[in-house]
Amino acid sequence: MLSKSRILSTLGGFIFIFLGPWMFFTFIANSFFENQKTAVGKNLMRPDDQMDMILLTVGCLILAYAFSTLYSKWARGAHNFGQGFEFGAWLGVFTGLGDGLIMYATSNMMSLTGHIADGIWWIVWLGITGGVVSLIYRKTS
Repeated sequence: MLSKSRILSTLGGFIFIFLGPWMFFTFIANSFFENQKTAVGKNLMRPDDQMDMILLTVGCLILAYAFSTLYSKWARGAHNFGQGFEFGAWLGVFTGLGDGLIMYATSNMMSLTGHIADGIWWIVWLGITGGVVSLIYRKTS
């Protein structure tokens, strides 16, 4: 379970899983998502000074390990960026678009436009994560 490839791909995935959303939501889409507040006008995100960085780090490590493990079973030894991107993109469809539409249908988190944009972000973000994990597996297997 803890092979060199799995550990290194988990670390590579962790870096992108941890830093990707920060870069995207801070530098690229900050103003768009700032306008996607709930119907009752509350901002759902914690202020930066109230975020629990330990739990955020642990959560990202767990996500990266699970992602790496599932990818390795799905790939069955054939690793390339395209295959990794495809794996990650399918997870993005599942978690971003599927779950986003369910959340829109059942809650007041964001507008439909916000959920669709967030779903597209998940597809791209997890697709790139899959590509990174795949390349690391390829180099270390």
